[in-house]
Amino acid sequence: MPLRLYRAINRSVGRRGVLFLASLAVAAAGLILTLVAINGQESAPQASASSYGRTSATPPRTPRSTTRSSTSPASARTPSPVTLARSLPTSISIPAIGVHSEVISVGVNADGTLAVPPPGPDLNKVAWYRGSVTPGTAGPSVLEGHVDTTQGPSIFFRLGDTRLGDTIVITRADRSTATFTVNAVRSYATHADFPVAQIFGADPAYSTLRLITCGNFDSSTGHYLGNTVVFAHITGAHHASTP
Repeated sequence: MPLRLYRAINRSVGRRGVLFLASLAVAAAGLILTLVAINGQESAPQASASSYGRTSATPPRTPRSTTRSSTSPASARTPSPVTLARSLPTSISIPAIGVHSEVISVGVNADGTLAVPPPGPDLNKVAWYRGSVTPGTAGPSVLEGHVDTTQGPSIFFRLGDTRLGDTIVITRADRSTATFTVNAVRSYATHADFPVAQIFGADPAYSTLRLITCGNFDSSTGHYLGNTVVFAHITGAHHASTP
């Protein structure tokens, strides 16, 4: 890991998180090197300036109430984070860009790189990285998807078209759903710009999503040079009713 990245992570999450994030940096390198385009493939959409947003998902403060209340002013202004108990993700829906997919889980390869959806029936599905928290629990949950395959556009081809305020709904194994709202969409020109600390180490007290695919298509080589990342935070939860 480059020294400058090590220092950035150390400043962001403290010494306890350095080794963990260092291993994820290696995993991220596997993702960005594996998801490549084919010769002649059209360029996938990139994030627009209007969707730049803020990668931090700390909930905004609400106005102070004008009525008397036993609730302290500080707690009245800052909403409590919405969180759910751990439960594996089973599907994802992003209506604004037409994404509806089952969610599989992936870990790391023998060399420590992040595994990706393999050829076969799971190739065009979204994958949850099981080294991250499950969507809806406190902390960043990381999901990835191919931008394209030898057959053409894949599940996250339009990820760069996501806009601020778009909704992402995750259905979970316990039949609950977690709704997330997009707060930033970023395109990173090169793999060296991949924001490891922001993706894996930010907002530990809040339930957040990071959706990752490749970006910055180079038509001369037929490969993607960078990444597109969507940052979202939880804004609602629905618990399954007891039969």
